Amino acid sequence: MGSSAASSSRSGLPWFSSKGQIADLVLKILLAVLAGKNAWSQMKQNEFLSAGALLFYGLVATVLISLGIVLSAIRKIRHSPAHATAEGGSVSGKENVADVLKNAIRSELDRLNPYQLLAVRQLAARGGMTGEQFTNHLHDWGFPIGSQADEKIIAAVFEIINQKTTLLIRDDQNLWNLRDRQAVATLFR
Repeated sequence: MGSSAASSSRSGLPWFSSKGQIADLVLKILLAVLAGKNAWSQMKQNEFLSAGALLFYGLVATVLISLGIVLSAIRKIRHSPAHATAEGGSVSGKENVADVLKNAIRSELDRLNPYQLLAVRQLAARGGMTGEQFTNHLHDWGFPIGSQADEKIIAAVFEIINQKTTLLIRDDQNLWNLRDRQAVATLFR
């Protein structure tokens, strides 16, 4: 949310992540006003449970919920360390910077399936390796590898992880390494 908030504040929409959200909120408010105008005559005649009145209540509730979500998002953005840094403030202490880094790494790890997490764990524990070396480790541990096609798919695990995250880097020897091995390793402890 922090990155979208930062990008939205740069585009001139500090409380919305897109112009579509603004249009959605304006449309909801407009519909509530129109429904209220049509339902007002029925409501004056004490027909509080007529179809028009119920539609009006629903639209008003939708607008209020939308406003609540927007205000909640604003509050979260303003209290985030990323917002403090973007606004020229500073994150208080090294602990908060470390927490931001851990949360970013944790977020990237959450995108991976268990098999890919195993590959990242091995990089954290052993250091740099190729996809073929990871495949050999799996074979040594007794994981069944059905065919050469399966072997090639397994060997491509680091390529896939690299497409999904920013955790990996490839060195001159064509070995995959973690950008911050120590930080990732501490999350696996």
